[in-house]
Amino acid sequence: MNTAGTSVSTSDSKHTLTVAGDSTILCGKHIDKFDTKWGITAENNLLTLPCNGNYTGSVSRYCSNGGKWMEPDYSQCMHKTIQNIHAQSAKLLSGKSIDTFVSTLLESLENITSGNKELRTGDLVTLSAVLNDIARYVTEHPEKLSINQLEVFGSVCNNLLDERNHQSWEEVNDEGSSGLTSVVKAVTVYNGVFHKVIQGEFAMIIQKENIVLEVGKTISDEITVPDRSKTAYSWITDSAIEIKLKKSIHHDLTGYSSTFYRNVSRFFPKYLMLNGELQSFNESYDVNSIITDFTIESTASSDNTLIIKFDNLLPLSHNFALSLISAVGCGVSILFLVITILIHYALWGYVKNDRTKILMNLCVALILSYSLFLVGLTRTEIKEVCTAIAVGLHYMFLTDFCLMLAEGIQIVRMVVIVFSTRSIVHWLLPLCWVVPGVIVAISAGVTQLKGYGNSQFCWLALESNLIWAFIGPALLVILINFLIFIIMIYKMMTSRGIAGKSLREKSRIGLKSICVIVPLFGVTWVLGALSVNDDLVIFQYLFAIFNSLQGFFICLFHCFLNKQVRQGFNHYQRRRNSNRLDSKLSTNSTNTDIKKMTSKNEERYLYSKEEPQKRIKKSISTK
Repeated sequence: MNTAGTSVSTSDSKHTLTVAGDSTILCGKHIDKFDTKWGITAENNLLTLPCNGNYTGSVSRYCSNGGKWMEPDYSQCMHKTIQNIHAQSAKLLSGKSIDTFVSTLLESLENITSGNKELRTGDLVTLSAVLNDIARYVTEHPEKLSINQLEVFGSVCNNLLDERNHQSWEEVNDEGSSGLTSVVKAVTVYNGVFHKVIQGEFAMIIQKENIVLEVGKTISDEITVPDRSKTAYSWITDSAIEIKLKKSIHHDLTGYSSTFYRNVSRFFPKYLMLNGELQSFNESYDVNSIITDFTIESTASSDNTLIIKFDNLLPLSHNFALSLISAVGCGVSILFLVITILIHYALWGYVKNDRTKILMNLCVALILSYSLFLVGLTRTEIKEVCTAIAVGLHYMFLTDFCLMLAEGIQIVRMVVIVFSTRSIVHWLLPLCWVVPGVIVAISAGVTQLKGYGNSQFCWLALESNLIWAFIGPALLVILINFLIFIIMIYKMMTSRGIAGKSLREKSRIGLKSICVIVPLFGVTWVLGALSVNDDLVIFQYLFAIFNSLQGFFICLFHCFLNKQVRQGFNHYQRRRNSNRLDSKLSTNSTNTDIKKMTSKNEERYLYSKEEPQKRIKKSISTK
């Protein structure tokens, strides 16, 4: 038994356990994402195991207070193939190897980094070092560089930046290593060598899912990157970010290289020098934020003008305000949706019809959507949980839109088919809950859940095509409901009861109809399409306000201001008052009967009491 406060290390060929004092609280057995089996360990102890599989080195994991496992440290684990490649790059750089070619090393790197398996932190650190070795080597030996190497180099960087490795990059940052900046440095140095190798004008673009490289030489008086005419990825084409170099000396051959990195900003330092002041990002990077690197090399000395247009630089005050508005609005909506359900439940006998059945389903779906949005959107700590939340949000938001479409279908039936007696709710409502499940199941199966959640938000990845599995159905519903809305307004304005009214009266009726219908039809999502451009920040505020307050507007126009609900409430009040009156009359009648019976009993008692006295008096008088 170890004495409290002492530290003892025990080791064998299989594991090392550093023990600090006695403890009865234990971390239980656990198998992590790399299939390492962690045995029972006392709290405040560090357990070290050999790396499993084709890995060399050791992995350690700390059992913290309360018997909770911390994340394992795989920084000392290295794949044997990667270790061999690192040894070759080191020999190449030192000049000890003449048989190793840069192309061979790059192809080996491409093979080991491709696939679906997540690389460990030790792999990422080592691979970054290999890329830097290659970049330094071609700088000293530019004749070893070839054009086709850039494609393979870009593939290796793309594989390292893949989303499956994001958690490992975060662990690298937490351990205090240089992290992704080492990869960026290697890319910058490697790209810059092409200016020295290729003579004359040229332009190359290497585009990958996570990185876009542009290298070239030109005599043009203006250089603009990225070249969107040659780029297929939407995260580049849809972004407003742009770097433009205007040269003061024409016909000067200028070399340039640029690199655009997708969705990696959180792996960089958290501070920015802006207007001479050091400002913190507070980890408020955009989901699809882009990091850009731009380098030029001119054959003549000249003063050039560099213009950089950034995207996704919405002020932090706006980000905070929009998040706060969304959170408060969703909370308010949940409250009023619950009130709507309770009121309809209490008055169900008076307000029950097909439309209110759809409305109640919509209220339940919106409550689930808002709740999951508030609780789970940023729960990115556990990838599996985040993926499940993203799938749940996808399903619930699609269900919301299906129920909004059902509202539109039911309303247009009421307007166009005035005396319809056949109900469609019995099959319409089940479809509204089943069809979204089918869409989500197909999407999840085709993508194998890739794109459901990332390291910042548990939602569909905006840079992937998966987002269209939501945008497509949502836009379709909005379009159909918009057409239904136009038909409804037209029918209403041309009806006999309204056609003869004044323009002012028609406007009032039309405005009231819009207020009633818009919260049910999802039309406010159009503001979401207009809010994509950061220059139109007003639409972002409008979208956040109206969309998050949808539940409040439903309660206001379909509960508090709804004629049928108010009539039902009045019926409910009259019936309640009538029951009270009946109860009161019954009570008064009972009290009257009791008084009469009491009075009769008293009379009988007095009579029975007086009779003997009268008999005695009569007897005395007779005597």
